[in-house]
Amino acid sequence: MPNLKGQNIEELLINTSININFRIMNKKFSTLVAGLAMISAVASAQITKTDGYTMLKSSSSDYLAVYGAKSDSVVVKTFSNLATAPKASIDSAMWKVTEAGVDATGNKLYSFTNKKTGAVLSFAAKKDAKPNLAAGVDKWSVTTDGKISAYYSANGSLGLVVSGGKLSLGIASAATAFTSEVNSALKARTLAASDLGDGFTVFSLNFGEAYQENIFEGKELVATQLTGADADYVQLQEVGADKIGEKDAYFGLDTTKYTIAGQKDVFGYKFAKDSTWLDNGYHTVLNGDFQKFKFIQDLSNDKVAVYVKNAPVYNTTTKKFEAALTGTAADVQVVYAQVTNSKVLTVSKLSGTPSTIEQGVAPSVKLGKGTPATLPTGDGVYFIKVKSGDEFKYVYATASGLELKKDAPNAYNPAGQFYVVAKGGKYQFVERNFNQGLTTAAAQIYKVTGKDAYRVDAVNSAASASLAAGTEFYFEYQKDIKAGGKEYNYMATKYLDKVAVDNFAYTLNLISGTEGVDDLYTIVDGVLKVKKTTAEDAAKFKVEVIKDKTGKVWTSNADEHKAGVGAIALGDTLATATYKLYKQYTKEYVVAKDNEFKLAKEDNTATPAVAGSEFTFKTAKGNGYLLSTGDKIVVLDVNTGKLISAAASAVNNNYFDLVVEPSPDYATLNAPSHMLVKSAEADGKALSMNPKSLFAEVKLAGQEEYIDSLFGLWIDTACVKDVTRPTYYITTGNGLDSAAIADGYRYFLVNPQDSVYSAVKGDDDKYTSKTNEGSAYWNATEGLVKAAFVKAIVYGEDSLAIVREKATAVDTLKTMSVNPAAMAFVTTANNTLKIENKTTKEIANEDDATKTDREDVTSYLKVINNVLVWTDNRDEAHEFVAEATTLHPTSNDNVEEGASAISVIANDGTVTIQGAAGKSVVISNILGKVVAETVLSSDNATIAVPAGIVAVAVEGEAAVKVVVK
Repeated sequence: MPNLKGQNIEELLINTSININFRIMNKKFSTLVAGLAMISAVASAQITKTDGYTMLKSSSSDYLAVYGAKSDSVVVKTFSNLATAPKASIDSAMWKVTEAGVDATGNKLYSFTNKKTGAVLSFAAKKDAKPNLAAGVDKWSVTTDGKISAYYSANGSLGLVVSGGKLSLGIASAATAFTSEVNSALKARTLAASDLGDGFTVFSLNFGEAYQENIFEGKELVATQLTGADADYVQLQEVGADKIGEKDAYFGLDTTKYTIAGQKDVFGYKFAKDSTWLDNGYHTVLNGDFQKFKFIQDLSNDKVAVYVKNAPVYNTTTKKFEAALTGTAADVQVVYAQVTNSKVLTVSKLSGTPSTIEQGVAPSVKLGKGTPATLPTGDGVYFIKVKSGDEFKYVYATASGLELKKDAPNAYNPAGQFYVVAKGGKYQFVERNFNQGLTTAAAQIYKVTGKDAYRVDAVNSAASASLAAGTEFYFEYQKDIKAGGKEYNYMATKYLDKVAVDNFAYTLNLISGTEGVDDLYTIVDGVLKVKKTTAEDAAKFKVEVIKDKTGKVWTSNADEHKAGVGAIALGDTLATATYKLYKQYTKEYVVAKDNEFKLAKEDNTATPAVAGSEFTFKTAKGNGYLLSTGDKIVVLDVNTGKLISAAASAVNNNYFDLVVEPSPDYATLNAPSHMLVKSAEADGKALSMNPKSLFAEVKLAGQEEYIDSLFGLWIDTACVKDVTRPTYYITTGNGLDSAAIADGYRYFLVNPQDSVYSAVKGDDDKYTSKTNEGSAYWNATEGLVKAAFVKAIVYGEDSLAIVREKATAVDTLKTMSVNPAAMAFVTTANNTLKIENKTTKEIANEDDATKTDREDVTSYLKVINNVLVWTDNRDEAHEFVAEATTLHPTSNDNVEEGASAISVIANDGTVTIQGAAGKSVVISNILGKVVAETVLSSDNATIAVPAGIVAVAVEGEAAVKVVVK
């Protein structure tokens, strides 16, 4: 172990020959500045214990510190000029050094505590430790040349190593030498307004003991930084009481005076709160300089001295008050004096070299952090206005700055909307149209007494000559405008969520500018036209969301598909929702051609390629939508009745209403209930289970083994994770005894893909995707998987427990990663249904054959010679009709008893509930919000509900989902 004995603090003081004369016996304390007059610019020495704080320097400008952005990281900071460096940054590089015992050889150990964070220098006790604060090694040896290290085991050590301006942890022998330094700039630091409250301009000023008439006691103060020749000074106001009448009120020296024995000059003048006097002949001396305070702090021990720029003095010859200090004389110091049995605060002149207090004693000054003002409505979107002359104007951003306008912003345009976010007591204000800040940095706000206004620090006055320090801002909270968060916000454009896209179609109703001319709908007559008709006869379009390669909706700036709109600096992104319009079942898209619009199927192989036009629905103060495509606007040609595209600047704006028509891609069934799933071919056939083979077939009643009860299937709701695609179990109780049914077992229609397709491992340990042609579920003729029923019981949210009496490797369903029994009913143009299932199958990994993957499989029921198989081609899928039935297995009394006698019928804006008189009903929207709750008074009750998908839960029954127009 190295010799770690070091020089003590007494030797340090002797060697640096510091001579500070405080003349305590005469109670004439020299000021902090005067006390430094005899100190060299930099006092560097060996590291040892300190009474206060020191800096640990590894080079001419690198100092050990905690990192401001991540306070658990220890770094070295470079200060090119400590006199001008931010105080908070300096505090993060100052350490209190205390003795922490001795090591095994008797050498002293030290502990280092950071001034800014209060954290002890401690790292993980391991070889590869990073310079991040952690429990472990927290007692350090310091060599005579300043190398800081510690041993955490007999052979394990950590040393602070600085290389290339970066700190790392190496072994003790590689440690970098540090020295202890307190720069003269730190011994007499002039504090800025934001330093007084530890980063805030709101603070408390405590003078250590009780003083008579102490107007600062118990008050929160706010400091305003002065500039120019007064850049070292601040003005002080009382939070919540910063006015006298209509004038700003400041703390300062008054012309009234205490009577103190032997007093002279300024000694004895009182502090008061007053407005700043105008040069109007009423006062013989102005008090502006009497209200300017300077705070000087010794950062090594946090002692503070307080000064005032000037003070009044009474001229006994002229019988007038005048300024006490003239010429180059500067500042009087705040002191206290004894008056009979009390102490009072006053000021004293300074004299001599070094300068000392002439009368009184410097008090002990403590600065405390205050409570910054807050906006009562919290974070969110605000309109911001200011008083400009005799009127109010709103703040807007431009591409290069800020401007004021009379017109108020609105909810449909990001211009003039400021996203306001508080963090750590300070606010950021960023406009959502140009990402422009109201302030140059996170700023404090101050409530203006008697008004709903606030003053704001760090106003971006360079961006607007109309805004400056002292401007009073009024913040109008917009609770209905959302901003920030992880999701995109849509502003100035219509946004349709997944429910609106998947379950509804839309007609375009042109809003007429002529009173009494209504019902102008878009139709398709070769091209898109506008005609006076009804919504039923209008063209109905589904919408397709345009997304980028990552699957996110396009964000945009203007009409370009790129990010850029929103208060980006605060994580607020505005998006433009862009869509294609198409006919639901034919998939014919609205395509622009020769400034007109027609319907056509997309074709990438055509020359030129045919692609659906991309449209944006732009809002304008809520009055309908402008339908834009690219840089054009869709308008009505009044001569032909056609919809055409034209330059936005060349036409009057035509606005459209989007009229909603229920048009779900997937049907919502009245489940649970007994249903017939009939062939739509009017051949009398229906979906059923072959009672011998358990395969799914379409048969006629009475055909072979098929009796009526085989066709009564029990349809129950499966797990609905996507409300726009409800799924159902298609089951039967045929062939099961009452005990099995009572236990919850049934036969479920499934897609047994996983029994046919798998990845088989070869002798080379690599997988190959295989089709198990020996599986009973394989239809070799068609090369498709058969649909079958399996005995199972539901468990969990979306899984089945399969029962096999004679399970074999070739016909057992092996994986239930995606529920093969959850069926969705796809709607068609013929008002029929196609049955869809989504599952997965096992395949060999395409990039690494030693691994397997799961491939998504979407399949549809297809009929081949009355047998049902699964195809991936929706166009080949068989069409069915589902309807309620009284048919059910006669041996299954439980199923019959469970069949609901209650029906729910969706209408325009209402639902009708039949057969439930006297029962309570709760109706919720897709988000779970209750929209209606009542007790039904009749067996044919109609309840008004909002349009969309709603869940109707009748007492004692499972909830039913229906789509309301």
